[in-house]
Amino acid sequence: IMNHRHPGLSNSFMVSVRHPQALRYNDEAVIQNYALATAFTYLTDPEMNFFIHTDMPLQDTLRLLLIKSIIKQDLKYHFPEVGLLKTKMGSSFPEDTIEDKVVLMSTAIRLAEISWICRPQNIYVRWSERVVEEFFAQGDLEKSMGLAVSPFCDRDVVSAPKMQLSFALVICYPLVSAWCALYPELEQPLVQQGLEQNRAYLEAQVRGTVLK
Repeated sequence: IMNHRHPGLSNSFMVSVRHPQALRYNDEAVIQNYALATAFTYLTDPEMNFFIHTDMPLQDTLRLLLIKSIIKQDLKYHFPEVGLLKTKMGSSFPEDTIEDKVVLMSTAIRLAEISWICRPQNIYVRWSERVVEEFFAQGDLEKSMGLAVSPFCDRDVVSAPKMQLSFALVICYPLVSAWCALYPELEQPLVQQGLEQNRAYLEAQVRGTVLK
């Protein structure tokens, strides 16, 4: 659901150009709201509604969890959600509450989305090239429209290795570390065999050498 018909642009861009979706969703989590609304519209077709044989209370709960979890994929919620996850881990977590389920689901979805940085290097490199190009393509569009170029989107200024290294250290490490503390069995595949090796690769690129 989360990336259904994703435009390859950021929410801030959609808002700044007054995109029809931004107008429809009042500038709030534009891409996520569109994906959710479209997905639930599909479910009005009985042939596509995989909830159809569940009772209404369960359907309502699933809908609530999906909405709250997908909306949290707006990048502005990333740090608050990671902070909330870490705070909750200091007590009996998770408990059987909607709030705890949303925290788990929203951060799990975010972890899945950024998990390419925890993959073996050959897979990571292919993914990183595509992600960087998506950022730069938005920057190219902004330049063509006479707009200020969004952070990390100017291919004429930004160092791709430095951008990726910052992404790994600032965005990925705190979330991955929190999940590994919650589920220690993730430490080896995500960190030792993925994130740490890719960080070393990026650091070498930033220094001007490439690890083979």
